[in-house]
Amino acid sequence: PKVLDVVRDAMSDESEDVRAAAVETLRFVKDPAVQKILAQGLADASDDVHDAVFEVVETQPDSTKYPVLRQGIQTGNPDVASDAITMLEDASSHAAMEILIEAMGSSNEDIRDEAASAIEFLVSEVFENQAEAKAWWQANKASLDGELMRKKATAVDSWK
Repeated sequence: PKVLDVVRDAMSDESEDVRAAAVETLRFVKDPAVQKILAQGLADASDDVHDAVFEVVETQPDSTKYPVLRQGIQTGNPDVASDAITMLEDASSHAAMEILIEAMGSSNEDIRDEAASAIEFLVSEVFENQAEAKAWWQANKASLDGELMRKKATAVDSWK
């Protein structure tokens, strides 16, 4: 869509209001190219632009949402990482869990701790490190539904 070219240009504007407004115009654009622009917004110096990105990310398909949230954790900005972790916790999905486990390997202790807390909230398990979380996830993810709830045994399962 042509709007993407306009938004790309606006992301270079000196005004953070213009950059934030440009990001907000992506709310209803469902195009793979949106991912790169949103990631650029997370690297912006403005908190207003970050806020706009997170509002738009909520409206995007998972194929855009999760890569942008992963990049948010990797920006090096603790506030952006924290907001990304919170969104992943709210998402409560397999993809969110995998990104949170990745975040437990961050060089930033606060990000590691926040990711571990989000994981504890999601699956009621405490992990001391990323390796423990990975091992548990590999052993248990098949027993969890799309919202990370234990799958209920069916009558067929009980015969096995």
